[in-house]
Amino acid sequence: MTKIAKSIINFFQKIILFIFLMMSITSAFSQGFWNIEYIPIDSLNLSLIGKEVRLDFKTSITDTIQGKVSGIRYLLLKKDTVSIVLGGKFLIFRENWKVYIDHGLLQEQTLESIENNGDERIILREMYLVSIDEATLTLEVIVYNSYGKNKESIIITKSDVKGVLLRLQR
Repeated sequence: MTKIAKSIINFFQKIILFIFLMMSITSAFSQGFWNIEYIPIDSLNLSLIGKEVRLDFKTSITDTIQGKVSGIRYLLLKKDTVSIVLGGKFLIFRENWKVYIDHGLLQEQTLESIENNGDERIILREMYLVSIDEATLTLEVIVYNSYGKNKESIIITKSDVKGVLLRLQR
């Protein structure tokens, strides 16, 4: 075999190796990831105290769900609004769900303020369940705004909540 023929074969072997390498890397990076579990409000129990959660609020009084939940994306299609007392003021927040076809992460789910404090945007990104009673949920939330972040306690009426999103335990 001539030197030129060997060079051409070597070149094509490298091209084929490169193509297979790129295909495997692309496949590895395109895999989605889910870490969200959805629990209806009537299934909430004391074992969830201290856990990081997100609340899915009702669209209306009849917007309820019971039993085992499947199809989280479908449940989170609507972006409901809710009034929350934060820092002694009633503020209106909208659910901001970022659930995609191939992934959904608890840390990407937030509540964002609307029509509050002029142009200042307030985001509730992290929420931890502190207590549960017959009528309310108490949460410790991390409040993000243009000044930074701080921790506050909020009380939510259970009748306003359809379900709770949790980090999936594997």
